[in-house]
Amino acid sequence: MGWAESYDSATGARQAALAECRSRGSGTGCIVRVWGCNSPVVEEDLDLNRATRRQIQLGLRSAGFDPGGADGLFGPRTRAAIRNWQSSRGTRSTGYLDRPQVEALRSRGAPQSPTSAGTAAADAGGVEVVFWQSVQNSTNPADFEAYLRRFPNGVFSELAQNRLSALGAAAPGADPASRVRPDETCAGQATGAACWMEISQRPGCYVWNPYPQPGETVTWTGACAGAKAQGTGTLTWAHDGGVQRNIGGRLVDGEFNGHWVLRDEEGSSEGPYVDGEKNGHWVIRFADGNTMEGPYVNGVEHGRWIWRSADGDDVAEVLYEEGEERETNILQIGGEDVR
Repeated sequence: MGWAESYDSATGARQAALAECRSRGSGTGCIVRVWGCNSPVVEEDLDLNRATRRQIQLGLRSAGFDPGGADGLFGPRTRAAIRNWQSSRGTRSTGYLDRPQVEALRSRGAPQSPTSAGTAAADAGGVEVVFWQSVQNSTNPADFEAYLRRFPNGVFSELAQNRLSALGAAAPGADPASRVRPDETCAGQATGAACWMEISQRPGCYVWNPYPQPGETVTWTGACAGAKAQGTGTLTWAHDGGVQRNIGGRLVDGEFNGHWVLRDEEGSSEGPYVDGEKNGHWVIRFADGNTMEGPYVNGVEHGRWIWRSADGDDVAEVLYEEGEERETNILQIGGEDVR
């Protein structure tokens, strides 16, 4: 025996499932399965391997949308880049790909042959190549900044960024702001695109913001080095003058690393970050006293999570796949095991 209904949110579905299970009494066993012809399911059916995902990330970067590292793992930065790329093409911005979109990005991310690379350079009049050849052996960071301003998505942009980083580390007197490109800051990005946000009380010091909001500002109580927030401290994010959330922990080159505690009006959560993304076991405490805990992988929920009511009497198992809730199993109602 079963029932099927649609809800606007997973929370609504879970609460309805608990009520239905209570009405049936203990010992019946309840399973809530999440189905739908949604974008995550379409992409899942494509069975993308890691090499293909890496090509897609390179394609996004070639198109001017930064996915973070081209590591073949689709975390929040890659999903944000996909959404922005989809939006630029006038298609539905979901952050998940269908087959034609995969092929379009793979073709952009495919390695160029020497012949095609030379043809592209010739078509552009060789201007970029000549410019690069004129600065590639320079020890002045300003030369590489000039290249990146003129060719932000150029063939040699990664090399230019690497040279900037190396020169900044070797030359403490170099301008620290040179380590954050103007087109990577929130001031130079479209609304909602992941970016480097300038700390309001520390001009020239930046922290990575994966989900910027209109009118958002941030303060930082810790140190800054090389134009990026460093060490332990507290970030306070505000929106339109009101505090959104306080988060405390350690930053490495402006990105979250190590154990962090996040607090806002909806409750709190705590767990580890690795290179700016949630990875490992997290505990979420909602304002109503309910809790959830389980693993994050590359910034999204993945695997088995456990939801508990505030009084501990109701317990559910929630199974996630790449941030999408796939199945909820009611384990306990009113203190009684219903499995």
